[in-house]
Amino acid sequence: MRIDSVGSANSVSTPQNVERVGRTESPAPIQPVKSSGSQNGLAVKQQERIHVEAEVAAIENTKEQEHQVIKAIEKANKHIRTYDRRLEFSIHDATKQIMVKVINTENDSVIREIPSEKVLDMVAHLWEISGILVDEHR
Repeated sequence: MRIDSVGSANSVSTPQNVERVGRTESPAPIQPVKSSGSQNGLAVKQQERIHVEAEVAAIENTKEQEHQVIKAIEKANKHIRTYDRRLEFSIHDATKQIMVKVINTENDSVIREIPSEKVLDMVAHLWEISGILVDEHR
Protein backbone atom coordinates (compact mmCIF):
# COMPACT_ATOMS: atom_id res chain seq x y z
CA MET A 1 0.00 0.00 0.00
CA ARG A 2 1.25 3.43 -0.80
CA ILE A 3 0.50 6.73 0.95
CA ASP A 4 1.42 9.84 -1.02
CA SER A 5 0.87 12.53 1.57
CA VAL A 6 -0.88 12.95 4.87
CA GLY A 7 -4.06 14.96 4.82
CA SER A 8 -4.57 15.16 1.06
CA ALA A 9 -7.76 13.97 -0.59
CA ASN A 10 -5.84 11.29 -2.48
CA SER A 11 -4.01 9.91 0.54
CA VAL A 12 -6.24 6.87 1.00
CA SER A 13 -5.66 4.18 -1.55
CA THR A 14 -8.60 2.54 -3.23
CA PRO A 15 -9.17 -1.23 -3.19
CA GLN A 16 -7.67 -1.47 -6.67
CA ASN A 17 -4.29 -0.24 -5.37
CA VAL A 18 -4.21 -2.52 -2.31
CA GLU A 19 -1.68 -5.34 -2.48
CA ARG A 20 -2.68 -8.67 -0.96
CA VAL A 21 0.07 -10.59 0.72
CA GLY A 22 -1.61 -13.97 0.94
CA ARG A 23 -3.96 -13.42 3.85
CA THR A 24 -7.11 -15.43 3.38
CA GLU A 25 -8.53 -15.50 6.92
CA SER A 26 -11.71 -13.62 7.65
CA PRO A 27 -11.77 -10.94 10.33
CA ALA A 28 -12.84 -11.92 13.82
CA PRO A 29 -16.58 -11.58 14.46
CA ILE A 30 -17.66 -8.54 16.42
CA GLN A 31 -18.65 -9.38 19.96
CA PRO A 32 -21.43 -7.34 21.62
CA VAL A 33 -20.33 -5.32 24.60
CA LYS A 34 -21.83 -6.71 27.75
CA SER A 35 -22.90 -4.06 30.21
CA SER A 36 -22.57 -4.79 33.84
CA GLY A 37 -25.64 -5.35 35.97
CA SER A 38 -24.81 -2.39 38.18
CA GLN A 39 -24.97 -0.01 35.21
CA ASN A 40 -28.39 -1.34 34.18
CA GLY A 41 -29.64 -1.13 37.75
CA LEU A 42 -28.39 2.44 38.04
CA ALA A 43 -30.11 3.44 34.80
CA VAL A 44 -33.37 1.86 35.94
CA LYS A 45 -33.17 3.63 39.29
CA GLN A 46 -32.53 6.96 37.54
CA GLN A 47 -35.52 6.41 35.26
CA GLU A 48 -37.72 5.52 38.24
CA ARG A 49 -36.56 8.63 40.11
CA ILE A 50 -37.31 10.82 37.09
CA HIS A 51 -40.75 9.18 36.75
CA VAL A 52 -41.56 9.78 40.44
CA GLU A 53 -40.38 13.40 40.21
CA ALA A 54 -42.61 13.92 37.15
CA GLU A 55 -45.60 12.47 39.00
CA VAL A 56 -44.98 14.71 42.01
CA ALA A 57 -44.70 17.76 39.74
CA ALA A 58 -47.95 16.80 37.98
CA ILE A 59 -49.75 16.40 41.31
CA GLU A 60 -48.47 19.75 42.53
CA ASN A 61 -49.52 21.35 39.23
CA THR A 62 -52.99 19.79 39.53
CA LYS A 63 -53.36 21.03 43.10
CA GLU A 64 -52.34 24.52 42.00
CA GLN A 65 -54.87 24.44 39.17
CA GLU A 66 -57.61 23.23 41.53
CA HIS A 67 -56.76 26.04 43.92
CA GLN A 68 -56.99 28.60 41.10
CA VAL A 69 -60.36 27.21 39.95
CA ILE A 70 -61.73 27.34 43.50
CA LYS A 71 -60.58 30.94 43.87
CA ALA A 72 -62.22 31.87 40.55
CA ILE A 73 -65.49 30.18 41.61
CA GLU A 74 -65.50 32.03 44.92
CA LYS A 75 -64.85 35.32 43.14
CA ALA A 76 -67.66 34.67 40.64
CA ASN A 77 -70.07 33.72 43.43
CA LYS A 78 -69.18 36.90 45.33
CA HIS A 79 -70.00 39.06 42.31
CA ILE A 80 -73.19 37.23 41.38
CA ARG A 81 -74.66 37.37 44.92
CA THR A 82 -75.70 40.95 44.24
CA TYR A 83 -78.31 39.51 41.83
CA ASP A 84 -79.63 36.94 44.39
CA ARG A 85 -77.99 34.11 42.48
CA ARG A 86 -75.30 31.56 43.17
CA LEU A 87 -73.31 29.19 41.01
CA GLU A 88 -72.87 25.47 41.59
CA PHE A 89 -70.18 23.65 39.72
CA SER A 90 -70.18 19.90 39.21
CA ILE A 91 -68.64 17.32 36.90
CA HIS A 92 -70.80 15.06 34.79
CA ASP A 93 -69.86 11.47 35.59
CA ALA A 94 -69.99 9.93 32.12
CA THR A 95 -68.48 12.75 30.03
CA LYS A 96 -66.25 14.37 32.69
CA GLN A 97 -67.51 17.81 31.56
CA ILE A 98 -67.96 20.70 33.98
CA MET A 99 -71.58 21.72 34.54
CA VAL A 100 -72.62 25.05 36.01
CA LYS A 101 -76.00 25.59 37.65
CA VAL A 102 -77.28 29.12 38.20
CA ILE A 103 -79.48 28.97 41.30
CA ASN A 104 -81.87 31.50 42.77
CA THR A 105 -80.84 32.04 46.41
CA GLU A 106 -84.35 33.00 47.54
CA ASN A 107 -86.01 29.65 46.83
CA ASP A 108 -83.09 27.43 45.70
CA SER A 109 -84.61 26.87 42.25
CA VAL A 110 -82.38 26.13 39.29
CA ILE A 111 -82.55 28.98 36.79
CA ARG A 112 -80.21 27.52 34.18
CA GLU A 113 -77.78 24.62 33.66
CA ILE A 114 -74.79 25.16 31.40
CA PRO A 115 -74.53 22.72 29.62
CA SER A 116 -77.75 20.94 30.35
CA GLU A 117 -77.45 17.60 32.15
CA LYS A 118 -79.85 16.08 29.60
CA VAL A 119 -77.55 17.13 26.75
CA LEU A 120 -74.52 15.62 28.51
CA ASP A 121 -76.47 12.39 29.13
CA MET A 122 -77.30 12.28 25.43
CA VAL A 123 -73.64 12.85 24.49
CA ALA A 124 -72.58 10.03 26.82
CA HIS A 125 -75.16 7.73 25.26
CA LEU A 126 -73.97 8.63 21.75
CA TRP A 127 -70.37 7.92 22.79
CA GLU A 128 -71.47 4.55 24.12
CA ILE A 129 -73.36 3.69 20.92
CA SER A 130 -70.48 4.80 18.68
CA GLY A 131 -68.10 2.73 20.79
CA ILE A 132 -70.31 -0.31 20.36
CA LEU A 133 -70.37 0.21 16.60
CA VAL A 134 -66.64 0.74 16.32
CA ASP A 135 -65.61 -2.04 18.71
CA GLU A 136 -67.98 -4.63 17.26
CA HIS A 137 -66.16 -7.41 15.36
CA ARG A 138 -67.93 -8.93 12.35
